[in-house]
Amino acid sequence: MRRTPLALATAALTLAAAGAAQAAPLAPAGLTLSAGGGCSIQCVTAATVVPTATTATLDVTTSVPASITARAVPAGQVAGPAPHPSVPLPATRRTIDLAGLTPSTEYDITVRATDLQGRTSTRSGRFRTADPAPRVDVAPDLAPGAGCAADCIERGVAIAHPDIPGRVDLDVRTTSPARITLTVTRTKDGTTTTVKSLQSPAGATAFAPALTGLRYGTRYGVRVEASDGNGTRVETGAFTTRRVDAIVTYRTIQIIKDGDRIGRGDFSFFYDFGEKGFDWGHRKASDGDVFAAPVNEGRPSPAKLLPLPADGAIHLRVSAEEHDGLSWDNHESATAEVKTTVKGLMAPTALPPWYGTGVTMPAGHDAYAVFATPPGPVRFRVFATVDLHVR
Repeated sequence: MRRTPLALATAALTLAAAGAAQAAPLAPAGLTLSAGGGCSIQCVTAATVVPTATTATLDVTTSVPASITARAVPAGQVAGPAPHPSVPLPATRRTIDLAGLTPSTEYDITVRATDLQGRTSTRSGRFRTADPAPRVDVAPDLAPGAGCAADCIERGVAIAHPDIPGRVDLDVRTTSPARITLTVTRTKDGTTTTVKSLQSPAGATAFAPALTGLRYGTRYGVRVEASDGNGTRVETGAFTTRRVDAIVTYRTIQIIKDGDRIGRGDFSFFYDFGEKGFDWGHRKASDGDVFAAPVNEGRPSPAKLLPLPADGAIHLRVSAEEHDGLSWDNHESATAEVKTTVKGLMAPTALPPWYGTGVTMPAGHDAYAVFATPPGPVRFRVFATVDLHVR
């Protein structure tokens, strides 16, 4: 067996999430091969190492069919990891993956080829693994988490939708193909619960799901995990959803049942938003009559801007008293109210909430509330519009 020194050439490579690397062709220089000698002379005609930070790919070509064994140890060391298993099936070209290497480290590599007659040839050389990938700036409010071989999370942002309440658009990008997992959590009274868990297909470099149905003005935690064959990278952060105001306008009252039965009594209406009553005035009414909201300066006066709580709860109420037209002491009273959420009012339905009432509501509002009094001597129905303001 004759050992021939290797002539090494280097070339700069650009590898995703790995920085600059050196490719070390192990081709012999100034060597004349004699035909028919197999691996009794030098049968390794070319050997190239392409390293990343923690791996290297060895490509070996031989002049005759041969099996290959490769061993890489830190430069200057005699002891090191066991040789990578030989490839027993003889061939004239082999690719071997070397794993578990240390970034920014020079390695001595020995390649042994064994032909069908058991004769061997050896080539050796030196290569350097790439530097660890530099950290890439991520979005504000995302801090480094644990692990990842290549620090592959390039971007992670949460964007609160400017118009849709309770919606946040996430956007995660990686520098190399990975499976991206997003876990959204909320902490209340010291207890953290998972709100949503989403996962991209394997091999993704971008994942941008929309989160809907979140609480208004609420802080959420988010954990971004990207996994590939080299390892896992985790980033953690937080975002806060936008607050929402609702502008509620009582527009119409429809009399369902006139309490005095003779149509000469006065109805007095009072509306509120769960906090304070306002006089809507009074007028004579009979079954089926419709009261339009009083208008001041071109706008319906029973309107209120309500800062909504985190769950979007909303409470609307209108009360009425009907006098018999003979004495203010003779009256019946009733209240129509609804306790719901904005999300409930906005839920899609086949028919509008006022269908079949004979009243048509103005178009172009975010939601509509139609609610009535329970059975009793006096009954009426209230029609209101809801407009949302995301801030």
